[in-house]
Amino acid sequence: PASDSTSNTSRCGLDSPCTTQQFQPAAGQSRGHADRLFSRLLVVVTRGSSGALAAHANGLVTVPAPPVVVADTVGAGDSFMAALLAGFLDLGDDPRAMLTPASIEALLRQATAAAAITVGRVGANPPTREELASAAPA
Repeated sequence: PASDSTSNTSRCGLDSPCTTQQFQPAAGQSRGHADRLFSRLLVVVTRGSSGALAAHANGLVTVPAPPVVVADTVGAGDSFMAALLAGFLDLGDDPRAMLTPASIEALLRQATAAAAITVGRVGANPPTREELASAAPA
């Protein structure tokens, strides 16, 4: 990753991929960690079969990927992002105020479930809301 000499953080992009370690806050420095990394409220990283993580103002949330027999990975990232954005919209009029560690975990679980359903079948065939709701843990 490219070093940002002015802020002691790293930038990530197509030419400089991030590592999971970059999202681990130092002891006692979890508050505002996402803002220090990228000046954003929330940074979400997909990790394939390892699940997903989100760095936010109150720390780090990680969720594992649901177990699935992979048929085709085409569309997994699109399904993840669509489910994540749909979850944000479902948070209401002010999603920023409702971003708690618990709600972020729920968003990540929904998004990883959507990706798992997609990779479990052939083609870029994302789940419907109904399929996603029936796959959610009770």
